[in-house]
Amino acid sequence: MRARLLAGAVIVAAMPGAAFAQDEEQQGGIGEIIVTAQRTEESAQRAPVVIDTVTADELSGVTDVRELANAVPGLQFANAGNSVQTYIRGVGSFNAKSVQESAVAYSADGVYLFTTSQISPAMFDLARVEVLKGPQGTLYGRNASGGAVNIITQGARIGSLEGYFEGSLGNYSLFDFTGVVNLPVSDNFAVRLAGHHVEHDGYLSDGTSDDDTTAGRVRALWEPSAMVSVKFAFDAARVRGVGPGSVVVPRVDAGHPWIGALDPRSDTGPTTVSGFRPLADPFNELDQWSSSVELDWDLGFATMTVLPAYRHESLKQRSYVPGYGIEEDADIEQKSFEARLAHQGGGIRWVAGAYYLEATNDETFDIINPNPAAGRPAVNLLVNPLSVESWAVFGETTVDVTDRFRLIGGLRYTWENSTSGGYQNQIYPSPLATEEFLPGVEAGDFYVDEDVTADAVTWKVGAQYDIAEVSSIFATVSKGFKGGGSYVDLASVDPTYAPETIVAYVFGSRNRFFDDTLQLNLEAFYWDISDQQISFVGFNVLGQPKFQTTNASDSKSVGFSIDTIWLPTPNDRLTFGVEYVDSEYSDFVRVQPAAPVGTLCPTTTLSAGPPARVAIDCSGFPMMRTPKWAGSASYRHVFDMADGGELTAGGDMTFASKRYTSIDFSPTTLDGGYAIVNAEIEYKAPEARWSLALWGRNLTEAAYYSGGIQSGPFNRPTINQPRTYGVRGRISF
Repeated sequence: MRARLLAGAVIVAAMPGAAFAQDEEQQGGIGEIIVTAQRTEESAQRAPVVIDTVTADELSGVTDVRELANAVPGLQFANAGNSVQTYIRGVGSFNAKSVQESAVAYSADGVYLFTTSQISPAMFDLARVEVLKGPQGTLYGRNASGGAVNIITQGARIGSLEGYFEGSLGNYSLFDFTGVVNLPVSDNFAVRLAGHHVEHDGYLSDGTSDDDTTAGRVRALWEPSAMVSVKFAFDAARVRGVGPGSVVVPRVDAGHPWIGALDPRSDTGPTTVSGFRPLADPFNELDQWSSSVELDWDLGFATMTVLPAYRHESLKQRSYVPGYGIEEDADIEQKSFEARLAHQGGGIRWVAGAYYLEATNDETFDIINPNPAAGRPAVNLLVNPLSVESWAVFGETTVDVTDRFRLIGGLRYTWENSTSGGYQNQIYPSPLATEEFLPGVEAGDFYVDEDVTADAVTWKVGAQYDIAEVSSIFATVSKGFKGGGSYVDLASVDPTYAPETIVAYVFGSRNRFFDDTLQLNLEAFYWDISDQQISFVGFNVLGQPKFQTTNASDSKSVGFSIDTIWLPTPNDRLTFGVEYVDSEYSDFVRVQPAAPVGTLCPTTTLSAGPPARVAIDCSGFPMMRTPKWAGSASYRHVFDMADGGELTAGGDMTFASKRYTSIDFSPTTLDGGYAIVNAEIEYKAPEARWSLALWGRNLTEAAYYSGGIQSGPFNRPTINQPRTYGVRGRISF
């Protein structure tokens, strides 16, 4: 487990450098962080789970969830339109469409997020973010095979009139503003209002990878008695702009990695056809709102929690994947309900509950394939409504066998049904058609109606032993799963894929030394993954580009992590964290009409066709987006000023070794190692009434790729931010 409290972080460029982890250096020692990852409040340092915690002060100024990768080794992000692709130690999802679900479960204030496009607009006025690594099969259930990310916002506070205004200006025309006020309406009721706007120009030369997000939030707390509390929540967000972009590898200019794929210098494929350029006008439109009510009632023997929630989202986007333009129009609705009981005391702690989810996604998806032979574009239209229904019952308990030794056990039963219907229509029979068809004439269409029902029993067993008051060891074995499903494709091809299951073995040690000035946390792990779901862009038997999902029969991920925090003086803080992961697709063979250009995976022609069938054997290759080594180091110093204020200077480095960014396993999808350096200096007035900071991110302007799709001899990956810098100010009241 790790409670990583980075000073200066890639997030440091956007956070106050003087405040860390809820005033953790109280009286010269490392303080405690309270988390709710196991549905009860507990110290992150004592919880027998693998968890990284990023605190409120570290998150100040962070507007993109992908920045968490710089605080949590082993966490890899990429963007595909509005979707966020998340990988933990090799387990994740290449979710390039809103109907594709993540293998890392996201939640906001306890509410599961059905789509990952709902994440980044929530990144403001936060209390903390908890990242759990490994399967969370008992308390989180479906789609938590790789782990879980909990976003916890600041709640309303009764009896306190307070707030703040915070703003940042920087290069790329950055303007970032947050305003918050907490209103004590009565002696048992309070409301917190928060608003946020961030915008900046595109980081890539073609104008993509920009941002224009406006979001608002209402939190209310009512405590009618000492035994009952009710939390009300409402969120809304509006996202506009050009949208995420990609680059071309090999680079068209070795000295300028941030040349966008739509820049004329990157015109390596059929992006322009007879004056028709469908890829040159990308856009991104996202509107969402949500509401929830959380009731907590102390019944004496246990606390009852009831949490109904509703979320709605509509998105429209046009973006670019290798050689193709894609347009997506989706309307997403989610209803969920969770009820649970939690007890602590008498040498036993337990949580038991039930969960229900109903979600729909009415999606239309166009793939625009420029057709140089025909002189016209081929348009692949997919109308792909998705409906998901799931329910579960669960329980987890920890029993004190002695004052030092505890046993852990948990069990969950999940049932789910996924229905994917709709049709596909192709205006031209193939991307390489030679004859010209009249615009709008259908060359063929087909209909699919796939209904996939599955259930699963997931579990957790373990033990924890306190070596000393501030040192403990724990071992757990847990199972998680990600439900199966289907994608729209030819009726003659089975478009279904099996559920993904993972069993994780973990041994951890947590320690404090020298009056809580040195923290050393260790972890060793072994993950055994069956039928890992691998999504990718491939071609079907007609040569049409398709977003597909298949299963890798067997995968392995084994490694260790080390986390340290050292406070040599009350004014100095050093952190170091490193993670080693040795991963492998032990048995992974997929069948396609053709092998990716340049793939290093052995191929076997099964049929010359039509249709052609080629077996691509990637067994033995490392799991994609999984560096063997990843970590971070940071240092900061606080200068006590004569006026009672503080001047804090800090910096950090985040690093990772080489890794493949896609399952094509070609030389262009192998990205080298990188190191990102950031720094910040901040003055904070007495009593933190106001602060002013100068920050810089990626000071050496290192470039690395976080995703990618092979197209011909080229790879089109997403890329990190270039060098950014600016000034940030804050006024508190």
